[in-house]
Amino acid sequence: LALLRWVQKGHSDFNPRRPEFPPLNPRFPATPTKRIRVPGLEHAIVLIKDESFNPTGTHKDRMAWEIARMYQKMLERKAQGKLPGELPSVSVISSGNTAIALGEMLHRFSLPEPRVLVDSKIRETDVRKIHQHHVEIFDVDLSKKPFSSDEILRLTINPRGIDLTRGRFEKELTRTFYDWMTFEILNQNPDYIIVPYGSGRLFDSLYQHYFEQLQRLKEHDPRLLKTEVLQKPIHLVGVTAPVGSIASMLSASFLPESS
Repeated sequence: LALLRWVQKGHSDFNPRRPEFPPLNPRFPATPTKRIRVPGLEHAIVLIKDESFNPTGTHKDRMAWEIARMYQKMLERKAQGKLPGELPSVSVISSGNTAIALGEMLHRFSLPEPRVLVDSKIRETDVRKIHQHHVEIFDVDLSKKPFSSDEILRLTINPRGIDLTRGRFEKELTRTFYDWMTFEILNQNPDYIIVPYGSGRLFDSLYQHYFEQLQRLKEHDPRLLKTEVLQKPIHLVGVTAPVGSIASMLSASFLPESS
């Protein structure tokens, strides 16, 4: 708790001058946007949001930090005697990046190891890679059916835990997973935003926060530095892949919470 308090000192939820990510070296934007050359699109300005600068190399680190913040609130309640017992572990379905980001972030603050449910058909090399990042791994055939939150907790032997895939805290938590990233992208004043669509959470975040800003033109979020982005249409494109594709991070047999 003391470490989390120290890290969050000076952070804010909305002030771009006091960003919250990366937690130990906060900056806004947190990661750079680079111009790239695409054959056939030389006439267009094509930018890539380079999330490889994050601690484990993906945008999932942003989500993992929000889970650490969730634990801080629990620890504050424990310090006040309002939360008896041990801290609950989190459970999540992942094919790699989410598990790795969560494992590293929670380990840094001595928080409970996440319990990760992977597809039983995942490559052994991928399982070994995930194992190196302070997580407990459980496997099941994810192509059979969409699993409920209770089933995910049961399969990860976590009956009193918190399911991040479909649990009752999921919708409340996911709202803040990528809010800062959303404004970092909108501040580029794009005409098109092409988003990898795995779980759909990043796509949903972009859509929800952008739509909210359209509803409050006179009182926009202070993180939106380029308000002219609200004066034109934006084309938001989600890119996914079929199961069995080489783009394994973008394919799933079921997306029950997808928009």
